[in-house]
Amino acid sequence: MKILTLRFKNLNSLKGEWYIDFTRSPFSETGLFAITGPTGAGKTTILDAICVALYHKTPRLDNISVSGNELMTRGTAECLAEVEFEVKGKAYRAFWSMRRSRDKADGNLQPAQVELAEVVSGQVLANQIKKKSELVESVTGLDFGRFTKSMLLSQGQFAAFLNAREAERAELLEELTGTEIYGKISAKVHEHYTQTRQTMAELEARAQGVQLLTEEEAQALEQEQKRLEQEQNQQKSLLNKLDAGLHWWNELEKSRIHKQEAEQALMLAQEVIATSALELDKLARSEPAEALRAPYLLMNEASNHCHQIEENLKQKSEASEETEQGYKQAEILFEAKQSDLEQARQASRALETLLNEKVIPLDQNLRTEHDKKVDLEQRQQHLNSEWDRQQQALSEQQQCLVQVELSLQQIGQYMKEHQADICLEQSLGLWVAQYGRIETQQKEAQQLADQVTADTAKLKQEELKYTADQQQLKLESDQVTRLQQSYSETENKKKQFLKERAIETDIHQLENQLQHQNQVMATLSSLQMVQSQWLNFQREKQKKEQEIPALLLDKQKLELERQQLRQRYTTQNELVKALDRLVSQEERLAEYRTQLIAGEACPLCGSTEHPYASQHAVISLSETRQSMLAADKERESIKEQGDKLNLDISSLERRIEDEQKRQQHIIQEQNQLDGRWQQLAVQAVYTLPIEDADSLKQRMIETEQQSSVLYKTIHEYRDLNQRLTAAKDAQDTALVHYQQAESQLKLFGQQLGYIRSDLEKKQEQQGKLLSEIDGLFSGLIAQIHGKGFVSLEKSALSVWLDSKQNDASVWKETVNKQERYQRELAVHHANVDTGRRQISETEQKLAVMVQELTQQAKRVQQLEQERHILFGNKQVDDERLAGQALCNIAEKAYQHQQEKVMAQQRVLQSLKGEIVNLQSSYAQAQNSQKARIQEWETLLQESLFESTQAFEAALLEKEERHRLMALKEKLFSERDKAQTLVSVAGKTEQQLLNDDMAQEYLPMPKAEFVQQTIALRESIEIRSKQQGEVTNELRSDVKRRQDQQALFQEISEYRGVYDDIQYLHALIGSQSGDKFRKFAQGLTLDNLVYLANKQLQRLHGRYELQRKENQGLELSVVDTWQGDVVRDTKTLSGGESFLVSLALALGLSDLVSHKTSIDSLFLDEGFGTLDAETLDMALDALDSLNASGKMIGVISHVEAMKERIPVQIKVRKQSGLGVSELESRFRGQGILRD
Repeated sequence: MKILTLRFKNLNSLKGEWYIDFTRSPFSETGLFAITGPTGAGKTTILDAICVALYHKTPRLDNISVSGNELMTRGTAECLAEVEFEVKGKAYRAFWSMRRSRDKADGNLQPAQVELAEVVSGQVLANQIKKKSELVESVTGLDFGRFTKSMLLSQGQFAAFLNAREAERAELLEELTGTEIYGKISAKVHEHYTQTRQTMAELEARAQGVQLLTEEEAQALEQEQKRLEQEQNQQKSLLNKLDAGLHWWNELEKSRIHKQEAEQALMLAQEVIATSALELDKLARSEPAEALRAPYLLMNEASNHCHQIEENLKQKSEASEETEQGYKQAEILFEAKQSDLEQARQASRALETLLNEKVIPLDQNLRTEHDKKVDLEQRQQHLNSEWDRQQQALSEQQQCLVQVELSLQQIGQYMKEHQADICLEQSLGLWVAQYGRIETQQKEAQQLADQVTADTAKLKQEELKYTADQQQLKLESDQVTRLQQSYSETENKKKQFLKERAIETDIHQLENQLQHQNQVMATLSSLQMVQSQWLNFQREKQKKEQEIPALLLDKQKLELERQQLRQRYTTQNELVKALDRLVSQEERLAEYRTQLIAGEACPLCGSTEHPYASQHAVISLSETRQSMLAADKERESIKEQGDKLNLDISSLERRIEDEQKRQQHIIQEQNQLDGRWQQLAVQAVYTLPIEDADSLKQRMIETEQQSSVLYKTIHEYRDLNQRLTAAKDAQDTALVHYQQAESQLKLFGQQLGYIRSDLEKKQEQQGKLLSEIDGLFSGLIAQIHGKGFVSLEKSALSVWLDSKQNDASVWKETVNKQERYQRELAVHHANVDTGRRQISETEQKLAVMVQELTQQAKRVQQLEQERHILFGNKQVDDERLAGQALCNIAEKAYQHQQEKVMAQQRVLQSLKGEIVNLQSSYAQAQNSQKARIQEWETLLQESLFESTQAFEAALLEKEERHRLMALKEKLFSERDKAQTLVSVAGKTEQQLLNDDMAQEYLPMPKAEFVQQTIALRESIEIRSKQQGEVTNELRSDVKRRQDQQALFQEISEYRGVYDDIQYLHALIGSQSGDKFRKFAQGLTLDNLVYLANKQLQRLHGRYELQRKENQGLELSVVDTWQGDVVRDTKTLSGGESFLVSLALALGLSDLVSHKTSIDSLFLDEGFGTLDAETLDMALDALDSLNASGKMIGVISHVEAMKERIPVQIKVRKQSGLGVSELESRFRGQGILRD
């Protein structure tokens, strides 16, 4: 990164706008230049401008915002800073500015305006503060902290790294290089290690808490399970036989009950038929009358229709007569309304003729004359108003004339009395400026006086502090002596410890023994895990040897049960087929009944009478069909049981196969574990067999005890070593502190001398400044007296100047007023003459206007009299509207009556048409009625009935007939159903008695079957519960064993993770993060020392930096001219400290700028504390840096530096104004003048 140009305005004491181009001569010809000027002139402000343009803050001002801007020059309204810089061959422009509201010096501060842009293209990259800061840091690779440590070394920070304490140096290294991440990594590793260790302990605790069955307990439970299973299978077989017998008895009883119920239902049906004989006879007698129902209903319907038409014809005739009378009356009213309409129209036409020919022309003439009169009245009123306005204006002009003349008299009197104030306009500004310079120097004198007072007090305090530091140095010396004694005591304790433990060799031998014991312990742990797995497999193998025969026995039992189900399925299938044939026979019997013909013999019984054939009697087949469906459902149930049994047998076969495969796998696993056992046993020198678990545990306890003793000895030795190292560190630290205190005390003495010298210079400067102030006062008072004013005292000069500034303003304002009033006087005279002339002209116009208005009023009055005689006060539009309204009313009445006549006419015509239609329909209805009566009388004569009354008596109502027909059908249907049920029940009973097992079931009553079944079910349930408890216990044990095996596997896998994180923790882990952080900081410091030594070789070949051994981040200096003697950095002289600090600063610059090349360097150090020889050395060092291609700017007021560095930016104070300026060639942007 290289600074190309700098532009700034109104920053601190540098008021105005300045521009420095580092790419042009003389900066382009030499890379070394100096910024020179007196103390407080504003040299550092140039570097502040670079910082604020890039980062919006400076090393001295961290917060510049609307709440406070100490960077802006006082008394100005804006400030800005702009830097053009180059990174990797590309130029950028960074801009920052801030202004006050209204561009006033006392206005409120406004938010800062910022910008980052490319110089060549002009493209704006950012114009917001946050985004610009991020982009600047991204482009340059430097944030503000790194920038001020690598490119701009500000005041007070030049030797910060060299003189820092170890903690401060570590913090600074982290800040500069970003190595704080290593501390976080170290703490995170410690946190991960703690969590992993806790998880490992929890897994091991879980493994120890699992409770398993012993081998004897498991075998006893398995034998009990087999016994219960055998007994249960035997009882289930017997139960199946008892269930079959009980089912046979239930079916037999059910068939007998059904047969008895069917016989009772048949008898009941026959009795109900006999009881209902009267109602059935009534139904039979109604059959002939039912055949004549339709003709009878048609005759009655024709008579009713004829009577209805006759009634309608009578009503329509009466309505027609009434309508005809209303029509005649409506015609009479219509003629009257027509006459009224014609009269209204004639009156309207007469009114319209009068209006158009006489009234309207007269009104128009009257309106015209009246408008003329109004116009004349308005013109007269306007002239009157104009006359009043002219009179008022004349009066006002006359008053203004008097006032202006009076003001001119007063102004003349004032100017005569204050004739001396005429010179104030030219001289007062100079006098005020001279007095302002006097005030500025008075403030500087006061500041110097305050500084002298403060420095005097500070000198006294520093002298007291110097005395206290001398006493502290004595205490430090005593502390060094005590720590040396403590170190010797600790070293003796270590020798005694080695002697007591008989440790002649290095402690590393004990550590190797401990490591060997740990390896043996790890091998024994692996042996224990292998042994645990082998024993688990052994128990599982024994269990499999018992389970597989039991499973084979279960398979045989299930196959036997499947054979029995197949036999039951065959028997049930034959029963379903028999019932299906029975249902088919009964369906054919019902079909044959539907085919019987009256008078022909029945093919079954030979009867020629078929009383039920005409009613289509249906035999109920529901009972037989239900029996068949129930049998079919039982068959399907047996089939489902068989399918389920097949699945159980297949599942059992697969399980037997899986168990056998598992048994083979266990044998293979045990063989592999035997091999692993032999390998590990050789490593651990262990010869006992794998079955002996107790011996292995005892061996592990002994090994762990040996390791504990070794660990305790090593821990005590390390503790002594740490205490010895701590004592050594404390001794060295105290010695360093003593040397530092001694060096600082010497430096403090030099600083006291500097303070006394600086105090004397300030006192001398204060005296010169007071003399200069007295001379300025005398000269200013002499100038005032020479202009004719009275002599003044110094104390009254400020008040007098303030009053004269007011007098000068009043004098200037009075002259301006005199000139303005003279111009106004001439204008007022001219306005008075003009006003008088205008009033005379207006009065003549008013006299003519009065005559014209009188004549016009007479003409209007004459026309109004004529209008009143012709039409009175009536209005044309009102009368016209009234006549039109009368015509409209008459016309509406005429139209309304006309519509009523037409409506009456339409109603009358409609009624007459309906009467004609009704008369035609009535004739047709009479003919139809006669035909229906003749047809009925003919049918009645041919029937069994003597009269219509006899027919009506025999005829039944529809509801009654339907009821009797339903009763007949129900009675005969129930009888037929009962006959069918009796037949089916008898056949079912006979089938059960003919069953093969009937002779075996009949000797034992049903009650005994029931008792034996209940007792056997209770016994099976008890054994099932016992078997479930045993099975659950065995399964739980298996589950716990599987979980334990999985837990051992999980522990084995997790131990690898634990070992890895334990090793990583031993390397870099620590709770505070110090272990890895210090390691990273040490590497960073080594790199920094390397870079600083490269710079030292170029600056001065005498010195070389190196890290102190076992001293953390402490540094020392090797003096190659003194036999490579190692010196503490606190013992360096001022010049030596400067060289080393400069080398470290340049090394830090190279270290921080690993991403960006630093081609510009600014050193804000006064170099005032260096002697002549060291100053030459420093200047030689700067020359060598210049030769490396860097542009270097140095801020200093040392004369020797001014002589050695020809290219300078000079900052000069302006006497008495409190501001400074650069050379004129740097004034304004882009202007470079010699």
